[in-house]
Amino acid sequence: MGLEGRTALVSGSSRGIGRAIALRLAEEGAKVIVNYRSREKEAGDVVAQIEAKGGKALAWRADVSNFEEVEAMVKEAGAILGPVDILVNNATIHRGISL
Repeated sequence: MGLEGRTALVSGSSRGIGRAIALRLAEEGAKVIVNYRSREKEAGDVVAQIEAKGGKALAWRADVSNFEEVEAMVKEAGAILGPVDILVNNATIHRGISL
Protein backbone atom coordinates (compact mmCIF):
# COMPACT_ATOMS: atom_id res chain seq x y z
CA MET A 1 0.00 0.00 0.00
CA GLY A 2 1.55 3.30 -1.06
CA LEU A 3 1.48 6.47 0.97
CA GLU A 4 0.74 8.90 -1.85
CA GLY A 5 -1.15 11.94 -0.61
CA ARG A 6 -0.06 11.38 2.99
CA THR A 7 2.16 13.68 5.03
CA ALA A 8 4.56 12.20 7.57
CA LEU A 9 6.33 13.99 10.42
CA VAL A 10 9.44 12.20 11.67
CA SER A 11 10.99 13.73 14.76
CA GLY A 12 14.77 13.55 14.96
CA SER A 13 15.08 12.63 11.30
CA SER A 14 18.35 14.36 10.40
CA ARG A 15 20.37 11.19 11.02
CA GLY A 16 20.33 7.58 12.11
CA ILE A 17 17.09 5.65 12.37
CA GLY A 18 14.97 8.77 11.88
CA ARG A 19 16.75 9.53 8.61
CA ALA A 20 16.17 5.98 7.39
CA ILE A 21 12.49 6.16 8.34
CA ALA A 22 12.05 9.51 6.55
CA LEU A 23 13.71 8.19 3.40
CA ARG A 24 11.60 5.03 3.42
CA LEU A 25 8.35 6.94 3.93
CA ALA A 26 9.29 9.15 0.98
CA GLU A 27 10.03 6.07 -1.15
CA GLU A 28 6.50 4.90 -0.36
CA GLY A 29 5.13 8.22 -1.62
CA ALA A 30 4.65 10.25 1.56
CA LYS A 31 5.57 13.91 1.81
CA VAL A 32 7.94 14.19 4.76
CA ILE A 33 8.53 16.84 7.41
CA VAL A 34 12.15 16.25 8.44
CA ASN A 35 12.34 17.47 12.02
CA TYR A 36 15.63 18.46 13.60
CA ARG A 37 16.78 20.44 16.61
CA SER A 38 20.42 21.23 15.91
CA ARG A 39 21.54 19.42 12.74
CA GLU A 40 20.26 21.76 10.04
CA LYS A 41 22.77 20.68 7.38
CA GLU A 42 22.01 17.00 7.90
CA ALA A 43 18.26 17.65 7.77
CA GLY A 44 18.77 19.56 4.54
CA ASP A 45 20.70 16.60 3.15
CA VAL A 46 17.74 14.30 3.91
CA VAL A 47 15.38 16.71 2.12
CA ALA A 48 17.76 16.89 -0.85
CA GLN A 49 17.87 13.07 -1.08
CA ILE A 50 14.09 12.85 -1.03
CA GLU A 51 13.68 15.60 -3.62
CA ALA A 52 16.36 14.08 -5.88
CA LYS A 53 14.13 11.02 -6.17
CA GLY A 54 11.06 13.12 -7.00
CA GLY A 55 9.60 13.29 -3.50
CA LYS A 56 8.49 16.25 -1.43
CA ALA A 57 10.06 17.11 1.91
CA LEU A 58 10.65 20.02 4.22
CA ALA A 59 13.25 20.42 6.97
CA TRP A 60 11.80 21.99 10.12
CA ARG A 61 13.63 23.03 13.25
CA ALA A 62 11.69 22.36 16.44
CA ASP A 63 12.59 21.08 19.88
CA VAL A 64 10.04 18.33 20.45
CA SER A 65 10.24 18.86 24.21
CA ASN A 66 8.73 22.33 23.68
CA PHE A 67 4.95 22.22 23.12
CA GLU A 68 4.77 25.61 21.41
CA GLU A 69 7.50 24.70 18.91
CA VAL A 70 5.81 21.40 18.09
CA GLU A 71 2.43 23.08 17.73
CA ALA A 72 3.90 25.66 15.34
CA MET A 73 5.69 22.95 13.34
CA VAL A 74 2.54 20.89 12.87
CA LYS A 75 0.49 23.95 11.92
CA GLU A 76 3.00 25.76 9.67
CA ALA A 77 4.70 22.78 8.02
CA GLY A 78 1.30 21.13 7.63
CA ALA A 79 0.06 24.21 5.80
CA ILE A 80 2.88 23.72 3.28
CA LEU A 81 2.86 19.93 2.78
CA GLY A 82 -0.61 19.05 4.05
CA PRO A 83 -2.01 17.94 7.40
CA VAL A 84 0.09 15.38 9.24
CA ASP A 85 -1.28 11.86 8.72
CA ILE A 86 1.70 9.89 10.00
CA LEU A 87 3.73 10.68 13.11
CA VAL A 88 6.96 8.91 13.99
CA ASN A 89 8.24 9.88 17.44
CA ASN A 90 11.89 9.10 16.91
CA ALA A 91 13.74 11.95 18.68
CA THR A 92 15.65 10.90 21.79
CA ILE A 93 18.23 12.19 24.17
CA HIS A 94 21.19 9.88 24.65
CA ARG A 95 22.96 10.08 27.96
CA GLY A 96 26.10 8.13 28.74
CA ILE A 97 25.10 4.54 29.47
CA SER A 98 27.46 2.02 31.00
CA LEU A 99 26.84 -1.62 30.29
